[in-house]
Amino acid sequence: MEKGEEIIIVNEGKPVALLTAYPNSQQSDRIPGRLRGQCTIPDDFIKPMKN
Repeated sequence: MEKGEEIIIVNEGKPVALLTAYPNSQQSDRIPGRLRGQCTIPDDFIKPMKN
């Protein structure tokens, strides 16, 4: 999305939403490993859930 660009989403020819850039949406520099040691993921995280 270009700066200042707006996208109108329509349904059956009627506008239903306006998509714009979020103000002050500058991305900060990501630092790999910044949260290392601050959170844990359990070993069974990727196991299928039981019904």
